Amino acid sequence: MAISKFKRDRLTKKLLEQLQFMQRSCEAFDNGFEDEAIRIEASLRIIFHQTNASTSLIAHLGFSGKKMLTSSRGHGDWRDYLAQQINLTSPQPVRMVSLLGNKFRQLFIEDWWRHEPVFIYNT
Repeated sequence: MAISKFKRDRLTKKLLEQLQFMQRSCEAFDNGFEDEAIRIEASLRIIFHQTNASTSLIAHLGFSGKKMLTSSRGHGDWRDYLAQQINLTSPQPVRMVSLLGNKFRQLFIEDWWRHEPVFIYNT
């Protein structure tokens, strides 16, 4: 069903708002405020989570059938996103670091949301 220009503009503004929230929370997380992960999750849920009881922003905007880029390396576990760093002279000789890079593959947004693995790391 097509939506009016007014509603599309409003929803687009809400999507940008959630992306800005995530950007600020990611910056805070990177600066050591790990509890910002909760805010990041809340924004992701608003953008992507689709149920019978709630409609995601991407569904409202008609983006559900579109593709996005993912950085998953295809292992289906923590190795997709983390590497072990060993430094025997450090007080913390073994630690996990994020794998950042520029290798991506296309995936439908809904497939990413429903099937890409999420990992919980407890310290």
